[in-house]
Amino acid sequence: MKTAYLAFAGLALLGLSGLVRAETIDNPEYKHWSQYKAGTWVTWKQTTDAAGNKSVTETTLKLVEVNADKAVIETLMKMEVAGQKIEQPAQKRDVPAKIEKPAPVKQEEVKDAPKPKEGEDTVTVAGKALKCKTIETTLDAAGQKGTTKAWTSDEVPGQMVKSETKTPQVTMTMELVGFEKK
Repeated sequence: MKTAYLAFAGLALLGLSGLVRAETIDNPEYKHWSQYKAGTWVTWKQTTDAAGNKSVTETTLKLVEVNADKAVIETLMKMEVAGQKIEQPAQKRDVPAKIEKPAPVKQEEVKDAPKPKEGEDTVTVAGKALKCKTIETTLDAAGQKGTTKAWTSDEVPGQMVKSETKTPQVTMTMELVGFEKK
């Protein structure tokens, strides 16, 4: 009888071990969006030229709901590819307040990676000068060499103000075209 009880207790503990959760941390994306009220929005325009094939995408993110557990972001995309206009149905996604703590990056994975250049710049959007942090990196993936530079600002919902990626075959530029904070 005692052996059966111990076996049952052991199985119960094994079953409960699957319920142990990974360590969680504050989600930086939630932290940023949670400082705004529902109705806040931001719109970017992305232009891509891939070997002469041009496309334009306009993406709008709108904060639909925010509470202590999550923010709900609605994404609306409009594209123009090869002269055709395509509008995607709005998609909603939850941005949880907490996320699993990421695994640490192994030093051997980044030891040969080029160091990004960081700086500051001012970008004007809709007549408003935005103080931005910049980060510029070089790319070397699958034989494609290039550069990418991003401008971010805490003054903007979603933080992205501008980005430019250039390779010999592709040029991609994303620019903030408007936003409203509530």
